[in-house]
Amino acid sequence: SVVIFHVDDAYGRPYSAAVADAIGDDIEVETIAIPVDDDDLTDELDRLAAVAPQVVVSVGSGEDTASLLQAMGEREDLSVPSIIVNDDARNAASRPVIAGLPSTIRNRVVVIAPQIVLRDGAPTSGDEPFGPQVTDCVNLFALSAIQGNSDSPQVIAGQMSSVSDGGPICRDFATCALRLADDDEIDY
Repeated sequence: SVVIFHVDDAYGRPYSAAVADAIGDDIEVETIAIPVDDDDLTDELDRLAAVAPQVVVSVGSGEDTASLLQAMGEREDLSVPSIIVNDDARNAASRPVIAGLPSTIRNRVVVIAPQIVLRDGAPTSGDEPFGPQVTDCVNLFALSAIQGNSDSPQVIAGQMSSVSDGGPICRDFATCALRLADDDEIDY
């Protein structure tokens, strides 16, 4: 059986539902929603202890995951063989909390990065799951700087919508930059 923890917000609910769908119907899945800004996880961990799943999945921010793991580490009545957390648990604020967990909890934690599905024809750069997205993000910043004729973060942020919507579609930096040089609109 699996228990999925998530913060009960617009991010956590659909993410948790997607994880449950991916697990499928052959495995018993229970979802435990944690109210936003809930610092006391006693009720949620009591439910976890009652279910006694083989796997806990925590989806959410690194801080939320770190708080959950810390609370789990303080409970002696929890014995979960595997704890799966999403990639944000690697963020800088979470690392000291996770490093300070009792080894009985820390050694069961597995961090996963969600795999992405690339659109047809998207360039690939090997096995890095976010490589194409990082390239697209950098290109979007650069095209916004070109259109705004500035390296100011505020100017770049103000141009991002207009270079990514509304004009003729262009799929690579060079083509888009040439169009901007000709004062054309683009949709990167």
